[in-house]
Amino acid sequence: LAANVVLIIGSNVIGLIIFGVSDQKQRLAFLDTRMSMEAKVKMEAQSKQQERLLTSVLPRYIALEIQSDMNNSSTGSVSDKQFSSFYIQRYENISILFADIVGFTKLSSMFTAQQLVQTLNELFGSFDEKAEENHCLRIKILGDCYYCVCGVPDPRPDHAQSTVEMGVAMIRVIADVRKKTGVSSLDMRVGIHSGAGLCGVMGRRKWQFDVWSSDVTLANNMEAGGIPGRIHITDTTYTHLKDDYEVEDGNGGTRSEYLRQRNVKTYLIKRRKHHKARHTNGGRLDGNSNKNGHESNNPNTYSEETNYENKLTKMLDEDLQNRDLDNGEISNPLTLRFKVEETERNYSCEKENMGFTLLLACYIVQLTCFTVSAIILPITLTRAILFGIGSILNIFLVIVTAASNYRKKFYRWLVNLSIYIDNRKVLSSIVATLPAVIIFIAELTEIIQCNAAAVEFNNANKCYFNSSAFHAEDHICKHPVYTKYNMIMLLMVVSALIQLSYELKLVLLTLITAGSIIVVMIPTKNAFTCYDHVIYNSSNGLYADYIQVNYLSTFNIGLALVVLVCSTRQMEITARILFLWKKEATEKKDGVEELQRRNELLVQNILPLHVAKHFLTHQGEIYNESHNEIGVMFASIPNFQDFYTEDEINVQGKECLRFLNEVIIDFDNILNNSKYKRIEKIKTIASTYMAASGIAPEPEENVDKWQHLVDLADFALDLIKKLKEINENSFNSFHLRIGISSGPIVAGVIGVNKPHYDIWGNTVNVASRMDTTGKPGSVQVFQETQEILATRGFKFTCRGLIPVKGKGKLLTYYLLGREATGANHLPNMLH
Repeated sequence: LAANVVLIIGSNVIGLIIFGVSDQKQRLAFLDTRMSMEAKVKMEAQSKQQERLLTSVLPRYIALEIQSDMNNSSTGSVSDKQFSSFYIQRYENISILFADIVGFTKLSSMFTAQQLVQTLNELFGSFDEKAEENHCLRIKILGDCYYCVCGVPDPRPDHAQSTVEMGVAMIRVIADVRKKTGVSSLDMRVGIHSGAGLCGVMGRRKWQFDVWSSDVTLANNMEAGGIPGRIHITDTTYTHLKDDYEVEDGNGGTRSEYLRQRNVKTYLIKRRKHHKARHTNGGRLDGNSNKNGHESNNPNTYSEETNYENKLTKMLDEDLQNRDLDNGEISNPLTLRFKVEETERNYSCEKENMGFTLLLACYIVQLTCFTVSAIILPITLTRAILFGIGSILNIFLVIVTAASNYRKKFYRWLVNLSIYIDNRKVLSSIVATLPAVIIFIAELTEIIQCNAAAVEFNNANKCYFNSSAFHAEDHICKHPVYTKYNMIMLLMVVSALIQLSYELKLVLLTLITAGSIIVVMIPTKNAFTCYDHVIYNSSNGLYADYIQVNYLSTFNIGLALVVLVCSTRQMEITARILFLWKKEATEKKDGVEELQRRNELLVQNILPLHVAKHFLTHQGEIYNESHNEIGVMFASIPNFQDFYTEDEINVQGKECLRFLNEVIIDFDNILNNSKYKRIEKIKTIASTYMAASGIAPEPEENVDKWQHLVDLADFALDLIKKLKEINENSFNSFHLRIGISSGPIVAGVIGVNKPHYDIWGNTVNVASRMDTTGKPGSVQVFQETQEILATRGFKFTCRGLIPVKGKGKLLTYYLLGREATGANHLPNMLH
């Protein structure tokens, strides 16, 4: 009875351990499957976010091209080639609108940085809404200038009419702002021209859709030569409008040298001849429109979260019901190996975190077997030694295998040993096999010794137990059948050892079964025969004339082998399926992480890194910041306009822009140097490259506060050096004209649906003037910037006082280079 109780308790404990391990694996597989589904849902959401983000700043056709290039590139950026990816297309019959806010300087002086960005966000957001209503596409926001086209990317026969209506709506909006703010000088100056344009993006950083052509230049000058509150159009645009609008002479040549030299006939729109109702909000400026820059809070957040959970649960249920067991991955029905060798290798090397639990089950089997033997068999010295060695070894192996899972609770050398064993399949298999082998040897040794010493036969061939061979009586080898139960328990644990491969399990199960059967049938046959005689008083065993106990034990052990082989096979198939599910979940998770990385790259190609982080985590919020010590640079190629021609040789200017794209990419690549990590490209404006330094929100410790300005000056010198190399390789004679200024600025993101990062302030205006009033091949700075850089290793020559539009006369200097000999130096800069 005592032995039976111990067997039942031991068997149930072992069964619970095996069930617990299996259940945990099933639950982890379910969680992996759920993670896979979540990854799938997130991947879909990420794809939509990526598409929305791209299409918010770029036309869909270009966004899809860039997306395709990024997906085909292992680095997530446009691939490096002799001529990099070029996203430019020519459009005929388009209308271009430039609109500038008159009185913006006075308006900006009335607000704090946050108020100014919020005002601009609402204002330009309202313009975006009007652009959508009038089928126009916003190209850029250039400070306080709004720039859009109609007829791109989808051609429209009414492009001129739509653009004029866009101008009318903008003037109405600004009139409303004028009333609200009380700034009487606030107005819009709008210029429109119709023609053709090359549309696309350039460079590798800060993608912005743009349009290039001589017609675009003319439209820009139409705005500059316009009148506040009026729409200034060219004769070409008027030919599309003469049946719809009343006009008057614009006399643009009197206000613009560019228009006068080219003898451009211009008109001013008076009114529409025939009223045409249009869907507008009456010029209302309000930040709650879903189409403008500032979105209101979404009241359906809870509903969206519920829909997400419902969608996830539905997908999970369908996936679990429709999943094939192995999806055809398992090729060999005998060994259950995967078709793909790499998959098989990864499966073999996979670490099982619950391995130590099953080694603990091995020790429980050993303890149970020893306890049962102690009850029904004599305890021999050999048995005690084997139990002691086995216990010490088994407990040590349990501790070693558990150390890698509970690293903080064990000595470092134990953890290292555990990791070392886990990473080597052969060692982990040996560690799992040793306890089973010790238990098997102990059981066989005990039953063989017992039979040889205690079982004898008399002259009548009747067996009896020689009690004198042992100190104990009545229970010496009277119950050898318990050895069968111990062996079956051992087979149970071996079949569940997750450290062992399927093939090794089969081999071990077969060897243990074969060894047990051989021992039962040959060396211990007398003990089982006596068991029949003594316990059942029958020479033919328990079932009289049918079967003896040794044959019945052989059958039971063999049946246990068959059942456990089937169970092991099913467990192996399940384990392999769970591995495939986990592999699929991991791949999907990796896919989501890769997509997130690409999304971050996309955002960073639109916004600075710190702004991008804010934008991704606080979507819907207005972002603005003010800085007191910033560097701003404008670098233009003034003679590129002479190089640009729209003839057949240059494919209507496309090849000229291809060359400009290569130049801008080279400039972008210089920024990849870690030395220039404090510099941020803002945008390109035609052939002008704009950058700023020091706009990161967190100041660096133990770094000069003007180090970013030093870097900006070095960057400017490197740009001139790079353009010189380009000239030598392409046999051109381009010159770079650079202006740098330093001081306070206001920065922010205009528009949430169509985010546009920009900077404003006197520092930006001065930097622009330093460029436009400079000389080709020079870097011009004004006095305050020169004083900062002169004390930090740069040489200058004084140019003197020069007239600067809106600033009077400023004392400026030309940057010659670094003080150190051989460093960036421009000896012939002024020649």
